[in-house]
Order: sequence, then structure tokens, then C-alpha cells
Amino acid sequence: MTASVETVRDYLADSMATGLFTAGQKLPTERELAERFSVSRTVVREAMVMLEINRSIVRQVGRGTFVAEATPSSPVPLEFSPADLIEARTVIESELAALAVLNAGDREIEAIRAACESLDPDATTQEFEFYDCAFHRAIAVAAKNALLLAGYDLIATARMGAEWRRLKAFRHASRPERRGEVLSEHRAIVDAIEGRDGAEARKEMLQHLYRVRMNLLGR
Repeated sequence: MTASVETVRDYLADSMATGLFTAGQKLPTERELAERFSVSRTVVREAMVMLEINRSIVRQVGRGTFVAEATPSSPVPLEFSPADLIEARTVIESELAALAVLNAGDREIEAIRAACESLDPDATTQEFEFYDCAFHRAIAVAAKNALLLAGYDLIATARMGAEWRRLKAFRHASRPERRGEVLSEHRAIVDAIEGRDGAEARKEMLQHLYRVRMNLLGR
């Protein structure tokens, strides 16, 4: 992700956190933000995509972009074994990828691609994990199934668990080359979705999650 995208994203995120922009408030337009930061509207759009994937903002066609209303925190416990988490991801996310082929519009595919390209192999472990999760959630959003999206959000919550984060941090440190592999695998998934090939999207996601399991668990 470029520094310009990060600057715009952080400005909006900080403004929401400090109350400059409050829940339900309309945000400045892409043009206004582009002029404020002397960047292209494409840069602003990518920053917006990141915030939308993170559920910080809501974009409404014909009306603009608004700060998301606060939602209750999930009652689901955060701690699951990494093996259970990867197994659940394999079952759910492979089908989400196939559904995204059927249901995603151009805007959703653009969001998936933007999330994919925001994954920086040189980022910190925390940043890499954030954008990795954002990429997978963009696919879940593109599938356009509210119940499956809720299921994915439980997975995202589980990825916040201490055991998962410790394991990911250890593997990131011991196998830094894996980050570049992840980006390549993500791009293959996006290509399949963009090519409207459901079987290929499912296959690429299954292969990606198999490699995740092998990297983290060795089996």
C-alpha cells in the first residue's frame, strides 16, 4: 500500500476515533479528499475500500459515504485452536470464493483487487494480518449472502485470538518468504473470481488455505 493511501486512511480512521466524524455522519467526497491530500481519486478510493472492508464506513449509491453505526461486540469466544480455525476457513471460505463469482459486481471485484494489492510483504506482522483478513472479508462481502458473511465475521473474530496471533507471528519471523507466496496466491484467487470461474476460484482458495495450514501446522 502506498504512503498516500495510508495517509488518507489514517486521517479518516483517526477522525472517526476522536469524534470529528461521528456515527451516521456523511464523510467528505472522494474529490474533496483528493484535493485535500493532493492525491488521485484512485488513492482515496483504495483508502475507502480498506475502511469499508473493516466495517468502519458504509457507502450508499447516490448518497455518499457515511460513518458506520456502532454494532454490538460478538459474544463468541475468541479462543479456538488454530487447527479448528483453519478447518472452518477451508469449509466456508472456499464456497464464499465460488459464490463471489456468481454474485459479485464490478464494484465488489474492484474492492477484492484493492484489498489484495494492499497486502505488503514488508509490512509488520500486525499490518500483514490485518490486510490479509481484509482481503478474505472482501470476498465474503462479494458473495452477497448475509448469513455466510456473519459466519465469516466469526472467523475474523477468532483470528484475533492469542494463540492464532502468536503462531502467525512466529511463522512470519521464521519464514518471511511466505508473505510473497501469500500475495501470489491471493492474486490467483482474484484472477479466478474476475474471470468468473467458480470452480477455479474454489480450487485456488482451497490450495491457498492448504498452504496456510501446512505453513502454520506442518500437516
